[in-house]
Amino acid sequence: MLHIQISENLTDPDFVILGNLAVRVMNRNEETNEITMVLGRKKPRRKPNTFVLTEELSEQILVKLGDVDWRYKAQSVEWVGIPIASVCGFDLSVKKDMKLTNEVLTKLVTSGKLRVHEKRDSARRIRVYVCVTPPLFD
Repeated sequence: MLHIQISENLTDPDFVILGNLAVRVMNRNEETNEITMVLGRKKPRRKPNTFVLTEELSEQILVKLGDVDWRYKAQSVEWVGIPIASVCGFDLSVKKDMKLTNEVLTKLVTSGKLRVHEKRDSARRIRVYVCVTPPLFD
């Protein structure tokens, strides 16, 4: 049995925080002095994504990629995310950093700095590759 001492001034939508639990008073019977409560786990706050892809950082990524065709899929050992992660300082063994790497890749492709194309690999299978888009004017 759980005994919680609650002050007299709690009303219907009041909350009491007990460690990682949130207790909400749902109903209070004044005649019998019974209180109906709901216990719930307090959700941890998620940290916002604080990574910003600057123009300088994107230029460093493009220089690192060079004139090589990189694979678009993360399963490949020649995945384009490996040099992106090294420039941005991400650890690809961490799920959050893997997601950030994919977001950076998506931003570079949608901005037109990287081009996605298909070509045959050494085993003559069609694969999806990523390369740096050549500038229109030098």
